[in-house]
Amino acid sequence: YSDEVEFIRKKLIPQRELEDELCKKALEIVSNVSEQEDQIKKLDEEFESVIRKFVKSYNGNPIIRERLEKEYGMMESEEYDIKWELEGLHNSLEGADDETRDELEGEVQELVDIEKRLEACRVATMGRLSELGLIKWKIGPNTSSEYTIVKEG
Repeated sequence: YSDEVEFIRKKLIPQRELEDELCKKALEIVSNVSEQEDQIKKLDEEFESVIRKFVKSYNGNPIIRERLEKEYGMMESEEYDIKWELEGLHNSLEGADDETRDELEGEVQELVDIEKRLEACRVATMGRLSELGLIKWKIGPNTSSEYTIVKEG
């Protein structure tokens, strides 16, 4: 019902700062970027940026802070970009000795894990917005996601 959607959107989600920022960013991107591949790329980039800023600035519950640092700790730098860093690490693996290779492979795995967590955040947020009827989420033939804004009627 529209009253429930409004309550969730205006009262519940804003109580969760990170979720609120992710939802706003997702709605903005889906509204302004129509090309599917550009949409997904922009969503991933912006979610990474929003989460990075949140992790860096979080000063709440120490248990939550510790979890954020553990799960997203490598993201604290403002200049950090996971895809760029992964590419650099893969390039460094070429010609590396065994000890260096082991160390670099560990860093690659940490980044891949963070990338998976970021993707899970995007999927959860887009699913929530779809359930609320704010976006339409269509899974394409190659399992790619296609998002469109639901026009208020």
